[in-house]
Amino acid sequence: MRRLIALFFLSLMLLSGCITLTGPVFQPTEPVADKALIYLYWTDLHVGRTGTLNFSIKANSEEITTMYSGGFYTYYAPPGVLKFESHLNFGFMSAGLLDVALAPTQRLKLDVEAGETYFVRCVDTFMPRGRALLMFVVDEKRGLYEMRGAKKLSDPQKNKAPNDPDE
Repeated sequence: MRRLIALFFLSLMLLSGCITLTGPVFQPTEPVADKALIYLYWTDLHVGRTGTLNFSIKANSEEITTMYSGGFYTYYAPPGVLKFESHLNFGFMSAGLLDVALAPTQRLKLDVEAGETYFVRCVDTFMPRGRALLMFVVDEKRGLYEMRGAKKLSDPQKNKAPNDPDE
């Protein structure tokens, strides 16, 4: 009986230790004339490093997506100042309640213009108070290169451009 219980918990740990992103692979899209196009992406260069670790992403205090390693999110915004925030989410086998309570919120302020495209690279790191997802703007060439193979993340806010084929 003990072996069966141990086997059950071992298989649960192995199955819950990773996540597979199932969205379509990144393909650049044309910006919309009256909105800014912002790609947020997290491509981890260290294979097998993140498992189920994930971060909530907010834009102007509204949650827009949950960011996983290997994923990208397409965000359309009106021109003006955007304030992005990232914070570690609780997850079984990835981040405990204490980790989440101590993890620092990271912020990025970005002034965007209609018709322009921006690339926001996300990088997870250890900080004195815990895990954090840093965000910073990169140029188009670097963004396009690093996003190769990234998979589209879910869109809880249905923040799509009028001509988005996924709509």
